[in-house]
Amino acid sequence: MLLLTKPPLPPNPFWNDDVLKYLIPTVVTLVVFILGLFAGWFNANSQRRRRYKQLRGLFATWIPNLEAPINTFSANCVDFSQRLLASESLSAESMAFIPLNAEKLAGMDIQELMKAFLYNSTGDQHQNNQQLYYIISNLDYLVNLGPEISAKYEEHYKSANLLLKEWNIAFTKLSDLQGKVFTNQPVKSPARVAMEERLRANIFAWSAALRAHPQNTRVTYEQLLVPNIEELQRYFNLIHSEEPDLIDFNAELHNAAIVFRQWRAGHEGYATIFTNYGIKLRNCFHKLEESITHFSQGTQVKWFTT
Repeated sequence: MLLLTKPPLPPNPFWNDDVLKYLIPTVVTLVVFILGLFAGWFNANSQRRRRYKQLRGLFATWIPNLEAPINTFSANCVDFSQRLLASESLSAESMAFIPLNAEKLAGMDIQELMKAFLYNSTGDQHQNNQQLYYIISNLDYLVNLGPEISAKYEEHYKSANLLLKEWNIAFTKLSDLQGKVFTNQPVKSPARVAMEERLRANIFAWSAALRAHPQNTRVTYEQLLVPNIEELQRYFNLIHSEEPDLIDFNAELHNAAIVFRQWRAGHEGYATIFTNYGIKLRNCFHKLEESITHFSQGTQVKWFTT
């Protein structure tokens, strides 16, 4: 009986002991290499995610902490404005300055901020870009606003002291000229005598009012300067006087009145400026708060970062 047998397969040249002897170590080496690359990438990715999370967390913590100093500084600006408007003295008003402590955040590297809040952040990229711009621009604004407010206050302080000096000089001259008006001419017309009596009455009324309201510049302007200027103007219109002592006295009354009006205009102008500073400070924080809330509640760091 004849048995049929299947002939043996020829040996596989790629699958024998000699090939396996080299193939297996090579494959193991490649796998280890690839796993090493993956482990390195995974470790670097984890470090980047951790760094971005820490940076975002830093902003999420520090920006709310800016609220107290910003609100205090804003309230100080508004209070300063109100005291300027209510002021009765030519002296400069005081103001308390509060450090805002925004320099650290404003000094962060912009490229790192873009990686943490933009390139590696979930959410709408347009919105993220806009909110990151608000954070950077408002922090820069806060850093620059503090010195700007300080410089503007120094401007007010110097202006007020200069006007106070001019006011004192004007009243020294007025005192001298007033003595000449009442004593210079031994023989005076009835019109002049009547005019001088009204000037004295104004001076006495002003002195009484000033005792009740010491150092009140408005009282001096309204009850001394304006009435005497008006009285002299009526006298000049009546007799067309060119008496030198009255002309000099009238001129110095006008000079003092100009100083008063400069003082009021300056105080009102600075009051408007510092009221606006208070509003800007509050608006600046609100914008920062909205932006950091957007990132804290609406976005997160991506799993795979660059």
